[in-house]
Amino acid sequence: MVRRITLLSLVVALGSLGCGRTPPPLTGGLDSPPPPPPADTGWRLYTDQERIVDVAPAPGVVWAVSQNGVLSWSRPGRQVKFEVGPDAPGADATVIAVASDGTVYVGLAGGIAWRRPDPGAKWERLTVDPLHAGVTALAPRRAGGVWVGMQRGLGWMNGGRLRVHSRNHTVRDLAVDASGRVWAATARNGLVTLEGDRIVEHTSVSGLCGNAIRSVAPGDQGQVAVVCATPQPSVAFRIRNTWRRYTLTRGGAAIQGVQWQFDNWVIRAAGAWWRVVERPMGTPYEPDAPAARLEPMETAGAPPPPLPVASAAMSMTAEGAVAPPPVEDVLLPRTRLTGPEGGAEPPPDLRLLPARPDLPDDREITVWHVGPDGFAWYGLAWRGLLAQKGTSVQRFTSQSLVPQSPVAQLAVDGKGRALIPTNGPYVVRSTGNGWERRPIAPVGAPAQALAVAPDAQGGAWLLVGYPPVALPGGA
Repeated sequence: MVRRITLLSLVVALGSLGCGRTPPPLTGGLDSPPPPPPADTGWRLYTDQERIVDVAPAPGVVWAVSQNGVLSWSRPGRQVKFEVGPDAPGADATVIAVASDGTVYVGLAGGIAWRRPDPGAKWERLTVDPLHAGVTALAPRRAGGVWVGMQRGLGWMNGGRLRVHSRNHTVRDLAVDASGRVWAATARNGLVTLEGDRIVEHTSVSGLCGNAIRSVAPGDQGQVAVVCATPQPSVAFRIRNTWRRYTLTRGGAAIQGVQWQFDNWVIRAAGAWWRVVERPMGTPYEPDAPAARLEPMETAGAPPPPLPVASAAMSMTAEGAVAPPPVEDVLLPRTRLTGPEGGAEPPPDLRLLPARPDLPDDREITVWHVGPDGFAWYGLAWRGLLAQKGTSVQRFTSQSLVPQSPVAQLAVDGKGRALIPTNGPYVVRSTGNGWERRPIAPVGAPAQALAVAPDAQGGAWLLVGYPPVALPGGA
């Protein structure tokens, strides 16, 4: 008879529970100001250990980026899964997007990672110029793959190949409208589009609210909205080929986002939600506005020399070994749009929404995204994801596995931090601003934190359990 025992190991972790410090949340290089601190209510609600900074909903699953890497939830089961592996995105993840074929692309602080939807597919990475300077924005591309906005360029990627169209723009955000045209918000050159074989820059000269753009969002009929980095909170809407600029004179707080929602444009500022109201059909306007014109600019320059053969994957053909470069430069000339693009129509009205969306605290929103199914996704600071569509509300947190394994152990250390053993090889600890997960065994190890108790020296004792094993030679 084979003898089986349960191995219990007693582990002591001093101060930090024996692991490195969790890195601060990533912001993807965006230059938007930090949100104001939440009001002091005397209570703080800790419901999640992840701070979501980007979200990408897809059929049957919603993907997200947090300060610890990439995670996903199934829909509607809401079971959470953390991406692990040698090349899986970690604390270096900045943004995320899902291509039409289901491939997940993740922008990194020094490159890009992707994983195909095939069973058993592993994460792959590309960290070459200009990706190594940082990926700041991603958007699904109608022809496959994703558009890629970088600190030093704009291009698109499909599979493992990156095609670069510009190395002169610092991209802050990307959006694709209903016609498939890509709009890129840049740090200095306004809003740029790829039209044919050239890049067109829409700037303050053509009616935009500024040349430093924080974010861009598409409507469902080709409209475009932008948030400008101006001293006063400013937004601009491209309605029937004309830019309409607004400055919030009431509220005065920084604009946190603009999205097409509730069949209209909605502006979110701290403490107030605004709505853009189209004027009734038939309203007279002046049809004799000057036409727009294009001003040629300098070309993007000659492509850099080809990459060394050693940096690309080798493949065999009838002619021998071939190493195709993963980056292809097809640099396009830049053209600046000057003057209004359409007729001078009366601008739409800007009104306060009678009632704001029912959120815990709109100042806690870290990311806002409207998915293709009409659900509005809100990343809440240390409170997971909230999805809303009409009266339907769904809540997703990284603690989605708790119903299958309820938390039954809780301890508080000498600094007032809560310590919770979980159903896996890690323990959860509060930080004062949220939760952090500290592993107690290698990822994938069959270990479980069974109990935790603080000691007088500021550390903690952990009781770690392993599953039964069969000892050789047992009778």
